[in-house]
Amino acid sequence: MKKSEFITIGLQYALQKKQIEDVICSVMDISSADFIRLEDIDADHLYEVQKAFYKLSNGEPEEYIYKKAEFWDNEFYVDERVLIPRNDTEVLVDETIKEISKNISTEATSYIDVGTGSGCIALSILRAIAPLKFAESYAVDSSADALKVAQKNTQKLELSGDIVLVEGDLLSEFSHSDKYPLSKNLCITANLPYIKDNDLENMAASVIEHEPDSALFGGKKTGFELYEEFIKQCFQLKNILKLENITVFIEIGFDQYEVSKKFLEELGLQFEYFPDSSNIQRVVKIYNF
Repeated sequence: MKKSEFITIGLQYALQKKQIEDVICSVMDISSADFIRLEDIDADHLYEVQKAFYKLSNGEPEEYIYKKAEFWDNEFYVDERVLIPRNDTEVLVDETIKEISKNISTEATSYIDVGTGSGCIALSILRAIAPLKFAESYAVDSSADALKVAQKNTQKLELSGDIVLVEGDLLSEFSHSDKYPLSKNLCITANLPYIKDNDLENMAASVIEHEPDSALFGGKKTGFELYEEFIKQCFQLKNILKLENITVFIEIGFDQYEVSKKFLEELGLQFEYFPDSSNIQRVVKIYNF
């Protein structure tokens, strides 16, 4: 079929010309320059292109259709088993890299990414700190399906030998030091579910309909409940393994500054907030466990 005919079909789905071009390039694995020269859509790709047109017109995120997302200058494989990486989460990566770059060269440090999903946070950090190395690196998720996506990305970014994927609930798997050994200094990142249960008013329709609920909702009252459990586990892990230092970086919801601040103050922790691109306090560095 002629490319011009397919563009007409795409327009009938109410798609923009750039979306149509992106679909065809992605399905046929060609560049924008190749697209300009393209005259015909071969029979092998007709169905896949039309299926992508239909999904886009029904609000499915482009990242799930193309099976890829850009994050921190890296391209990650993503599908419906994991959340799509967000630009605001790059703040968490930036601040973590600043912290570990100051300390990792002088002190043996272990690293854990909790709720890893696609692995975008952990793998971005590991790529950025090379040639610096953690003593051990782990990426944890309670979803076996999410870890399969993370595994794809460790292979895609050639980091399979640099990180161990762990299926488990928050930090529970690390209470047994013989199974997943940790150094006395520990850096943790976490982007856990933090939306209040059924708080659909502040969510885009595409998120509600297509992204996994298990990666979105963090509790009935504030959405911060899962973080409260996680932070308590940090204390427990330090006591069980006799760790010297734990530094934690978390991402929170746009409306969770007050609830998080109150909780951290009550525990006597030290902390610092960092804003996202909209000047919302989005990332928290927590220490002095």
